[in-house]
Amino acid sequence: MAGKIICLDTSILIDYFRKKNKGKTFFFKLAREYRFAISVITKFEILNGSDEDQKEFWNQLFSRFRIIPLDEREVEITGYLNWCYCNSTWAKAGNIE
Repeated sequence: MAGKIICLDTSILIDYFRKKNKGKTFFFKLAREYRFAISVITKFEILNGSDEDQKEFWNQLFSRFRIIPLDEREVEITGYLNWCYCNSTWAKAGNIE
C-alpha cells in the first residue's frame, strides 16, 4: 500500500458493505493503492443509517481511516465553491444535473 490517501464517499462504503464478494468492490481495488480518509459527514451518514449490529462493522472499518473534521469556515468555503460551480457557464450548459 502506497502512502497516498484518498477521501472516500458514502456510496463507495455502502457498496463495500452490501456486496457479498468484497474483493470485487471499488473499495477493495482502491485499497491496493491508497490509504483511506472519510469526512465526519460521511461517518455521520453511515452511522445514522445503520442499526446496532451494523455499527460494529462500521466502527471497526472507521478505526483504520483518517477522519477529517469539518468546521464552520470549511463549510463556508465549500458552500461558496459549490455556488460558483453551480453558477458557472459549464454547469449552466447542462453538464450537471
